[in-house]
Amino acid sequence: MADPGTIIIQEFFPVGSDPIRDAKNTVKNKFKDITEEAGLVTKDWCTGVSIVDVNQDGFDDIYVCVFGKDLKQRSKNLLYINNKNLGFRESASEYGLADTGYSTQAAFFDYDKDGDLDMYLTNYLLSPNNANVVAPRDRSGYSPANDRLYRNDGDSTGRG
Repeated sequence: MADPGTIIIQEFFPVGSDPIRDAKNTVKNKFKDITEEAGLVTKDWCTGVSIVDVNQDGFDDIYVCVFGKDLKQRSKNLLYINNKNLGFRESASEYGLADTGYSTQAAFFDYDKDGDLDMYLTNYLLSPNNANVVAPRDRSGYSPANDRLYRNDGDSTGRG
């Protein structure tokens, strides 16, 4: 469960600005920016944030969907694992969740009812600037624009 005195702020600003910020409630209604000291710094263009205890250790982790700065650049999604001390460690590759599609949001739930969290990832259109072009049907599941379902078959750490 998240510390009720900590909030995550996602900003939608132009490319190159800090897309996420973390603030700690230091005294009643006074917040201090702790983004850098918490290890949440990225220059990527972020589109969706999920607060979820991915590794089921009792501390909320942060999954951040990343959209490349343009359609030619594909950035990896980020998973910040809670270090239990107001700090986080980026671990998306380690957990198999560093998706490079054009992600917009992730939802975590126990899809296969095995006791650990799986993830459904929604991705944006491949060509959002050319809406009049009919894209061929892709049933392979490998297009960067396809939504994805990640099944967690990991051990107690939550690693898939």
